[in-house]
Amino acid sequence: MEKLAARGITRLFPIQRAVLEPAMQGKDMIGRARTGTEKTLAFGIPIMDKLLSYNEKNGFVSLSHVEFF
Repeated sequence: MEKLAARGITRLFPIQRAVLEPAMQGKDMIGRARTGTEKTLAFGIPIMDKLLSYNEKNGFVSLSHVEFF
């Protein structure tokens, strides 16, 4: 949450609150919410975290041209 706050994200939408923690734990998710509720962020953060962790360990994933927290 500190990294999100540093980017100006101080409050989460309900879909983000419901999905973010379980997704970061690697649990499978299905979520549904209205347009504009930042579903992409809720699902994208765990994906990017997993890719960055994998890259640090294995050095295989290139994330050039991506700025993410």
